[in-house]
Amino acid sequence: PDDYSMLREAMLGRLRSQYLGPSQGDEEVILDRPDRVYLVGTLYPRGPMQASLDGDSLGADVPDEALDASIELANSWHPSSAAISFLHDGSELECSVQSARYGRVPGDRGWQRQPLRDEDVPLSPADREVDVLDGAARLVSVWRRLGGRWLVTVAIENTSLNDGAESEPRTEDCLFQVSVRVSVVGGCVHPYPRVASLSKIPEDEELELQYRHREVFGVGHGCSVDWGGESEGGPTTWVATEMLPHVIVPGVSPGRREAKVLQLAFLADESESKSEIMARLREFIADYEEWVEAQIAEAQSLGGDLAEAADRVTGRMIRAVSRMREGVGLLNDPDVLGAFQKANRVMREQILQSGHIKRNAGSRNKPLEGRQEPETEPSWYPFQLAFQLLTLASVVNPRHEDRETVDLIWFPTGGGKTEAYLAVAAFEMIHRRMTRGMRGGGTAVIT
Repeated sequence: PDDYSMLREAMLGRLRSQYLGPSQGDEEVILDRPDRVYLVGTLYPRGPMQASLDGDSLGADVPDEALDASIELANSWHPSSAAISFLHDGSELECSVQSARYGRVPGDRGWQRQPLRDEDVPLSPADREVDVLDGAARLVSVWRRLGGRWLVTVAIENTSLNDGAESEPRTEDCLFQVSVRVSVVGGCVHPYPRVASLSKIPEDEELELQYRHREVFGVGHGCSVDWGGESEGGPTTWVATEMLPHVIVPGVSPGRREAKVLQLAFLADESESKSEIMARLREFIADYEEWVEAQIAEAQSLGGDLAEAADRVTGRMIRAVSRMREGVGLLNDPDVLGAFQKANRVMREQILQSGHIKRNAGSRNKPLEGRQEPETEPSWYPFQLAFQLLTLASVVNPRHEDRETVDLIWFPTGGGKTEAYLAVAAFEMIHRRMTRGMRGGGTAVIT
């Protein structure tokens, strides 16, 4: 709804004003020291042990290791610089720089903001360093050729020095609300070289696979990056520092749960034949397998590192199908089937009773109202039932190879992870008692 969007924007604006500032306008006066009020977007004066981001240390042919060392100023406890790296095909860059300093109000009546701004500051391979903001800061750029384009890092650095190694930086020497926007002249910004092309770590490759449709146009050092163009849908022509990044995360649906096989009452009903329960569970797995086959077909259209990553991911999907089928097969064992049904029965009871108490809260010395038959039967989401089937074999068999595997449900808060974990825990506790008698008591699950 629109009111939710407005509420979100209002909250974001409030956070920016309180954490980044200014909260009361361009020339605000605040009572407390600004470095105690604003927690992000501040560049502190350099300490005596910190290196300078000068042109000598950031030469044109400097290797990546040296470049990483030179931007350590952005990652220190009191950062003195912030930088962004991006790839472009322009002839030069134009920078817009904004910041502020705060000075004491006469009579010790607070701190007043003094805005600082520079527009259209040029940077080029021949002119890589320039003082800005009346000498309070400087821009330093590193230009390197990459496939006929320029891979550039632009850093803004506080030029003030803090002489005392152990002393706190002077508030008057800090730069607040620092922002740098870099526009490409005579060209545009291109997608940043992918991590997968630089790293052979499987996790990196699989993240690249997952987000292959989302282009990244910059990388931040001590900050995040924003980017955009002159028109919506047009080429990206500028990148900028972002000290308080934010993103809208789309909602995730846990899926539909109308199918009979997802109903806890069906899975808990001991009058249902074993063959009927197992047949419906196999149909449930077959639906997932059909989706997996579609993912395999898509993976076959990929190339390079993405193809290797896709093979690993789809291999795990195929393994999940096999594990779920193995779990269903174990229901031929009367103890396993009985524990599975009883676990679903107690979970159904817990879900119904919890809902009843929420709707009919009791009070002291007054009996809780009786619970009526439910209008809607509790049902599992597909991933909840799949998790139970997936872990069944390794829970039953302490020597199963999957005992070395950690199965984690990755889903947003409130989506039903806890209920799925509780169902597995209930199965384990019931199965231990059914198969071990009194020896099956004691600690069965550690959470």
